Amino acid sequence: CAPVPTTGGQATRLMVLMPGEALDEGNVTTGGKNLANPPSTLRAGTTYTAIINATDDSYNVDTTTSVEVNLSFNPSEQMYDDPYATAPVTTNRLIAGTTTFDVVFFIGESTSTNGPKGTRILVSASTNAVSSVESSSVSVTFAAIGSTKLQILIPEEKIAPGKPPYDSGLSGGGNGLAAGGKDQSAGASNQSAGVAFPLTVRAVDPYWNLVSTKGVNVSINSQDPIDSPDPLNFFFTGSTITYWSFLRSKSSGWKLTALDVLGNISITTSPAIAVPAGIPKKIQVLLPGEYWNEDSPTGKSGSMLEWAAGVSSKVVVNVVDEFWNVTSDQSIIQLTPNDPYSSPPQLTRQLISGTSNYNFVLKRATNTSTGVGARFFAQELQDGAPLPSSNTYSSYFTVSPGSAARLQVLPPNLSAAAGSA
Repeated sequence: CAPVPTTGGQATRLMVLMPGEALDEGNVTTGGKNLANPPSTLRAGTTYTAIINATDDSYNVDTTTSVEVNLSFNPSEQMYDDPYATAPVTTNRLIAGTTTFDVVFFIGESTSTNGPKGTRILVSASTNAVSSVESSSVSVTFAAIGSTKLQILIPEEKIAPGKPPYDSGLSGGGNGLAAGGKDQSAGASNQSAGVAFPLTVRAVDPYWNLVSTKGVNVSINSQDPIDSPDPLNFFFTGSTITYWSFLRSKSSGWKLTALDVLGNISITTSPAIAVPAGIPKKIQVLLPGEYWNEDSPTGKSGSMLEWAAGVSSKVVVNVVDEFWNVTSDQSIIQLTPNDPYSSPPQLTRQLISGTSNYNFVLKRATNTSTGVGARFFAQELQDGAPLPSSNTYSSYFTVSPGSAARLQVLPPNLSAAAGSA
């Protein structure tokens, strides 16, 4: 006998065919889909077409319905969400029970597995008579490997694949600038001088998704003029963790830059990383003419000036870390000259933010060229945890005689005592 034509019933639901899927009307077990045609793996940043059908309870397309259908990238389970996905239109009217949406996904990396990201879309009808539905999960992976760039992640930063802007990452974010591919909600990173911290370097696609198969000869550079090794060169594939330490403190921070040695992929920078001084280690004494210089092996530069006997002069005392950065230490430091006639004979001060000034009038003339000179002895007085190096001497310096002010007559049994009253 001849086949009996059948038609579907009135639409009661929507169904979504993602790229690669095929319709199998009447197959209730599979939700109207042909299991021989699973969803395709999609590439981030590429436009794909999703087909929307209105069907009866047996997944037969109802060609008589023309309701409006709305598209959303916010499915019920957040793990399948792509908040950065786009579509030229998100509302279409069904024609003969079907319509399409062009969609672009940008998250192509799972933050839990670093592999492809499972993504769904949600479609709903303008009438309650037709129930909404989520699509099958599609696997979205990174974009074509030919458009790779680098990404640096410092402590306090987390990966945010797919997050715009889709620039090269030269700004690094921070200071109010948007950072693509990063979650910086934890705030700015502070890393103490001399303390190593982890640094993640990744090869990513234009949308900040990990390109796990990409090998890169990378060079890491820093704005810190004295850290080492700088640059740091190495090879990695996909993603790696290395360690870095700054040596010079800087409250406004230093940035790190990653570049491909071969010049094939884009340069990227980190946000500025504030570097406070490290652990207080030692005392530094600066004489007139000397000034603090953390770049110097001795922590100071300049040439000492001669003191004039009887004239007040200033000495600066700092408590510094291992790399001559002035710390925030508040130690009590006593400074004593080797001039027994000095005024005052010694001076004790509590440092404020790691530094203090001491004024002395030295009275005994002395000259370093004759093998004798003046100098200061600085020592920490007990005020809690002691410094590892709790005392030090200044350099020797010359104290020149003041202008002639009197005559001195010495009988045979007396000798001169320079500087005494």
